[in-house]
Amino acid sequence: MRTLLIFIGSIFSSDHASGTDHWMAQRLTSIAMIPLTFIFFIFFFLNYGSDYEQVRFFFSKPFINILTIAFFVVNALHLKQGLEVVIEDYISEGVNRTRLKFINSVVSIMIGSFSTLALLSLHFNFT
Repeated sequence: MRTLLIFIGSIFSSDHASGTDHWMAQRLTSIAMIPLTFIFFIFFFLNYGSDYEQVRFFFSKPFINILTIAFFVVNALHLKQGLEVVIEDYISEGVNRTRLKFINSVVSIMIGSFSTLALLSLHFNFT
C-alpha cells in the first residue's frame, strides 16, 4: 500500500527531492503504455478509412472507449514526467524553471482532458 501511495504522489508531484519515486513512476507509466499503444494501433487500423458514423459507433462501446482514454491519459502523464526530467536537468534553478514546470503541467493536463472529452463525446454521441 505504501508503494502505491508513493507512486501516486510521485506522478502528480513536481518536487522530486528523491529521484527514485519519480524514476519508478516513469517506468510504470512506460510499462502501462506498451499494451495500451498496441491496442490503440489496433483500434486505429480497424477504423482506418471508415466514415465518421462508423468510427462513432466503434467508440460508443464502453470497453473500447475506456481503453482509448487510458491510452491518452497514461501518455499525458508520461509526457509530463519526461519533460519534468528534461527541465530539471537543463534549466537552472529559478523562476524560469518553475514557470516551465507549471506550463508543462498545464499542457499535460490539457492534452489528457481534451482527448478524454473528445472520446466521451464520441461515446455519448455529442455532435
